[in-house]
Amino acid sequence: MAHLDEARYGRTCLLVLNVCPFTLRHVIDDYFTKQGSPDIQDFLEKNKHDLYHIMAKKCCCRLIPSRVTPMYRSQWDLLYKRNLLPCKGKCSVGGDCPCKFDAIPGITSDVMDITLCCLVIKNICQGTAINMTHIDKIRDIRNKLIHASSATLDEPTYNGYWSDVKAAILDLANMVSPTVHTDTVKMIQDLETRVMNRCELEELKKVIVTLQKVEEIVSEVEKDIEKTNKSVEHVEEDVNRIEEDVNQIEEDVNQLEGDISHIAAEVTKQGESSKRKISDLSDRIGEHDQKIKQIKQELDSRTDNISEQSRQIYDHESQIDAHGRQIDDHGRQIDDHGRQIDDHGRQIDGHDRQIDDHGRQIDDHGRQIDDHGRQIDDHGRQIDDHGRQIDDYGRRIDDHGRQIDDHGRQMDDHGRQIDDHGRQIDDHGRQIDEQAKQIADIKQSIPYGKVPPRQGNI
Repeated sequence: MAHLDEARYGRTCLLVLNVCPFTLRHVIDDYFTKQGSPDIQDFLEKNKHDLYHIMAKKCCCRLIPSRVTPMYRSQWDLLYKRNLLPCKGKCSVGGDCPCKFDAIPGITSDVMDITLCCLVIKNICQGTAINMTHIDKIRDIRNKLIHASSATLDEPTYNGYWSDVKAAILDLANMVSPTVHTDTVKMIQDLETRVMNRCELEELKKVIVTLQKVEEIVSEVEKDIEKTNKSVEHVEEDVNRIEEDVNQIEEDVNQLEGDISHIAAEVTKQGESSKRKISDLSDRIGEHDQKIKQIKQELDSRTDNISEQSRQIYDHESQIDAHGRQIDDHGRQIDDHGRQIDDHGRQIDGHDRQIDDHGRQIDDHGRQIDDHGRQIDDHGRQIDDHGRQIDDYGRRIDDHGRQIDDHGRQMDDHGRQIDDHGRQIDDHGRQIDEQAKQIADIKQSIPYGKVPPRQGNI
């Protein structure tokens, strides 16, 4: 009974992992042909903006459309390569955008596994005759098989999975063409009559375990990259706010200089002393203005440093992506082993030694994946180090912000001093007016042509 449960599980896995991708690739090829694209490269180029947003990334359009299913960077790298062209919009510092990528020349749908096929169909082929319920059903059963707690299926569960997947994939194949439908029927019939021996099932279990490890590694890497991107965005927002504060202070200083110039013009006739006071105040505000400009230059330098750190982080992401591509290579090798397993199923007698050899090869690939996992851990630690450096820059920026606040308070003090001097000037003006009035009164009291007698002794 245990062997029958394992055989049901193995047969269903081969249906989902081998037969379904064959048909789904034809669905994609049929779709882009009907859309007027000469090949899948042109189709991917036209839809790269939408696919890019499925990774929940911001870009020059500043929008993040809602995504139907998530896309990993390792999947993106199977379809696109980075170019050397500048962004057509305005990307954030060190950021990516779809403008900086091109569809890989000569690409075919053969690079897509069942997960990537479902993702492209769900997100790009909406509003077509394709029954998306079939895609959801196939993807759901695939996930249940890969993440099952044991590599067995009882008969009721097997019958349910088999009938659901078979009906869905045959309906999709029939939508494409009679030839694809016939080929799909033939592949399913071969699986239904196939005898699954013990060695073949053990080989398949190793493939499933490897797929589980790859998915776990990719998921953790994507989480680390997302955290890093959010940290960089927060630092950029803080720098922008500080630059706005500095610009506002500069505007205030310019306004004060204008006011002082106006006051100086009004009191020009009041004596050199007042003009010297105004000149001194102007010089002092000029000194503060120069200090603010120096602070802004230092902030610009810090921003450049943060940008450099961001670029370094993205370089590390690229290294992680390279490891992702290596993992994808192992995935394709696993697919190759799956096809070899099919051959072994048809040629059970005499091929046991070849199956053992492939088992040793898979063990080697497992060790390679473990090595890549350690390398990814090393890159994760490097990313953490850069995060701490970014935190240090944030604290320094906070210190400069406080210095700017201090300069602002000093400017307020100087403003109050200017107000005091203005009031003093007003007082002097009133005194002069009073003296002028007294002189005028004296002149009026003197009779014309007469001089009043001098009072007191000479």
